[in-house]
Amino acid sequence: MYITHISITRRAGITSLQALRDKGKVQPGDSVLIIGASGGCGVMGVSIAKALGATVTGVCSGKNREFVQSLGADSVHCYDGEDGKLPLSTQFDCIFDTVT
Repeated sequence: MYITHISITRRAGITSLQALRDKGKVQPGDSVLIIGASGGCGVMGVSIAKALGATVTGVCSGKNREFVQSLGADSVHCYDGEDGKLPLSTQFDCIFDTVT
């Protein structure tokens, strides 16, 4: 692994930790939506949210569905498939948007 890869991974981890733990105040039992769950901050976000005891819903492309599930996401919605639209009644305690 090159030093630039280590730096990028570290930055994604710190960003995700601060967003979920410090700003989002994620607690055990919370429901967290992670948009961009297969990207750098998204991958870290899924892992951190699960470690904090949250139920995680990830949003990614269909080709990354299995990858995001393997990270521990409780459910995955693919923006390019039929399941990409979450029901309007779905509520989350924290939304971590790593895309915009």
